[in-house]
Amino acid sequence: MSKPLVIRVGGTSGDHVFFNRNQDNGTYSKSGPESKKNSKDTFYIGPSYFDTFKRFQKASMSIKAPMGAEVDMENTVAYIQQAWKALGKSRLAAIALGNEPNSYRKSEETLTLYVIDALDVESQIIKNLSLIGDDSHIFQVGEIASRSVLSDKFNL
Repeated sequence: MSKPLVIRVGGTSGDHVFFNRNQDNGTYSKSGPESKKNSKDTFYIGPSYFDTFKRFQKASMSIKAPMGAEVDMENTVAYIQQAWKALGKSRLAAIALGNEPNSYRKSEETLTLYVIDALDVESQIIKNLSLIGDDSHIFQVGEIASRSVLSDKFNL
């Protein structure tokens, strides 16, 4: 029995992505074209980046809402809006709210700050995409790399 393909777009580097609607290139690294890329680089994504999603017509995608150390809400919402436009409701499997929050926040309050930011990002995306009912139950949270940030304080 085969299952539909779901492609995850994001990961640690996804928290360092900025959407630039005026950029001609699909991607641009702040480090420059000749540098070695790594998950801590800052990447700028143009509208043509999302055109690549059309190559996988039978696949759904899980898209990462960039959150980083400081959430840039305008950027995060613009990025998700562009992904939504490229995929449509039927092919967007999930919206992941950040990635491994302990990787970009070094604080005793890492999980608390992540939860506050994730709830705010979720609320803004629901509002900006006009999601209602079951359509608003598309969010994925709590991808935490280290058990050091786990707590009984939150029920994620």
